[in-house]
Amino acid sequence: MSARQLRDPNLPSDVARSLDRAALDPRRLVLEITETVIASDQVATALQLNALTALGARIAIDDFGTGYSAMEYLRHFPISVLKIAKPFIDELAVPNPRNRRLVAAILNVGLALELETIAEGIESSNQRTRLLELGCPRGQGYFYARPLPSSEVQSYLEHDLARAEAPTAP
Repeated sequence: MSARQLRDPNLPSDVARSLDRAALDPRRLVLEITETVIASDQVATALQLNALTALGARIAIDDFGTGYSAMEYLRHFPISVLKIAKPFIDELAVPNPRNRRLVAAILNVGLALELETIAEGIESSNQRTRLLELGCPRGQGYFYARPLPSSEVQSYLEHDLARAEAPTAP
């Protein structure tokens, strides 16, 4: 969500109507914001985010670690998901233990605060393997799929589900 969207006083009621129209369980809705958006007007942002979480929606900080004082935001805003920024994931390919420790530290923050943590921008099996070794089971990126037109999403998901449910050889 953009700063402009968060300033809209009708946002919570618009989201509630959209959830009703789509017959979507609000707990399945994750709204993403960046640290920069939070920094723009913290009081108004807190009110809006609290209203959205009261509906049952979850709030994710996108590109975690690339903005302002992220740790402060985790204390004062109803965040339930951290999305580790792609530049940190890109650095996992570099043989530098400091890069790996930085991602591990972000994962530990998420674990300590009981936040779901997702790695963004996974593009290779090497990155995925390193993330699994660090204890990050969730991710998104071109490694899994390129963006799809909405008309192809259902077919992709059905194929992916069928593949996941197929028995494997012993």
